[in-house]
Amino acid sequence: ALRDGGGGEAIVFAEDATGFFGAINARGGAFSGDGGFAEVSGLRNLRLEGDVDTAAPFGERGTLLIDPIRIEIDLLPPPGIDTTLSAVGDPAIDPVVFFNPDPNVDPFPEVLAGVDSMGAPFFEETGPTGFISSTTLNALLEQTNVFITTESNDGVVDNPAAGEQADISIGSGLAWTSDSTLTLATNDDVVFGGSIAAPNGTIVIENNFGQEGTPSSADPNIVERVFNTSPATTIELNRLEIEAFDEILFTNTLIVEEVVLQVGFGVE
Repeated sequence: ALRDGGGGEAIVFAEDATGFFGAINARGGAFSGDGGFAEVSGLRNLRLEGDVDTAAPFGERGTLLIDPIRIEIDLLPPPGIDTTLSAVGDPAIDPVVFFNPDPNVDPFPEVLAGVDSMGAPFFEETGPTGFISSTTLNALLEQTNVFITTESNDGVVDNPAAGEQADISIGSGLAWTSDSTLTLATNDDVVFGGSIAAPNGTIVIENNFGQEGTPSSADPNIVERVFNTSPATTIELNRLEIEAFDEILFTNTLIVEEVVLQVGFGVE
């Protein structure tokens, strides 16, 4: 909106790979109106290096939804994501080359992950299926709330030190000055590897129950563990909310104005 009104809605989505390097403006009006809603998602592979603005000078800031199977947030992409302009094509036009220079090879094949609470088998992608640089995420959080939801449904306790992958892995530090909220909704582990400096910001880590109904300890659609991998780091926030079934473990320094923790089901 230019003068009055909400920011509207914009969705960028692909069932295979999405590479987003452009800009979405879903700002609220200059005199009134809330920020809008934007989604940038790739069902199998995602790389987000663009700009999304849902700010509202006289209203509520909007939200950017990011919806991969699992995601890695770090300074540099993990192995398997090509950061060069491949001869296969221009990645701004053909984003698949960012994930695999050879279009005839699937870098993240599906594997049988287990059986859900109804006895039905479920499958998951292997390898990282989404990447956002920490620099990009920091810039996004200055002007929009960010909601990241993953759904690998593996139900396995991951150990990054052994090469296993969490659903959401934040390998390097984050820093933003606005009061934006970063929400991480998953059904597996969330791992922090760096410091977070957001004295006005909020991080919410919550269960993603998917479509399997009421959760139980046997269901894969719950946050298993939330933990950090570097004791020499600091997490500074205005508010931190975490719900996890198995474990919440921080061995680093926490400087948080308000903390809400829930472990298991209905136990705070």
